[in-house]
Amino acid sequence: MNYIDFLHYKEQPCRFKLKSGKEVFGVIWEEKHDDEVEYLFASSSTHNSYKTAANARKQEFADSIIYRLSLEDVIYAEPL
Repeated sequence: MNYIDFLHYKEQPCRFKLKSGKEVFGVIWEEKHDDEVEYLFASSSTHNSYKTAANARKQEFADSIIYRLSLEDVIYAEPL
């Protein structure tokens, strides 16, 4: 998936198919840290909790149930 395609699915619940053949359901969003952008994936409910959590708690989410991924690993997306 390229960045332009990503913008159509950014922060909305979708079904994604990955290069590995796995099919996953959840949300992909981007976070910017200094000059670096990273793409994160989580279930829809985890994404909602993460977005409303205080900064101190965000690290707890990031360490356990949020996954970093590359947009190139996503070969198909469908909004739910």
